[in-house]
Amino acid sequence: MTREEILHFERQTDIAKGLLGGGTWLASFIMSNLSTIEAVLRITSLLIGIAVGILTVRSILRKKG
Repeated sequence: MTREEILHFERQTDIAKGLLGGGTWLASFIMSNLSTIEAVLRITSLLIGIAVGILTVRSILRKKG
């Protein structure tokens, strides 16, 4: 192998290690904050549901009026 090929494979290995390290950090962060993330998602879902309900009622009332 030439020197350029070796350097190319080393760069690819470094990129793969960086992505794996970043992914591992992200997964551990999510796992340690899972209850908080779940609560935020539930509240967000509730708020979206309420907004859709309000818009639906508003739309029905406009059609009748």
